[in-house]
Amino acid sequence: MSRLVPVEVIAASRMAYGPRPGDVERIRRIGLVNYVDEQLSPQDHDDSQCETKLRTTPLHIEYEAGEGYPARKWDPPLTCLNKTVRELWPLADYRNKMAYEERVRPLQEVRAATRI
Repeated sequence: MSRLVPVEVIAASRMAYGPRPGDVERIRRIGLVNYVDEQLSPQDHDDSQCETKLRTTPLHIEYEAGEGYPARKWDPPLTCLNKTVRELWPLADYRNKMAYEERVRPLQEVRAATRI
């Protein structure tokens, strides 16, 4: 016999990172339509605490010198998160001499941002 998954669990799993304790009850209380609207309108919520964390979280980068670039050991701020594809595209051009750590910096910044 298959067990049906509540629509609230499906919604929280597809529109967020899955239901946290209390989320299913909250979605039932406010209604599914209101929950979907809430998820589609993140600008309606105060994200100042998250924005402060993103501005103040450094990314540790360290690598040896290579052909065409110096060694580096530094903790720069997260600067790739809001860049456009056009701004990031030069990282994929292997004619540009740079360390692998610089090429994968956008990925590393996303990882750092999701650990905050």
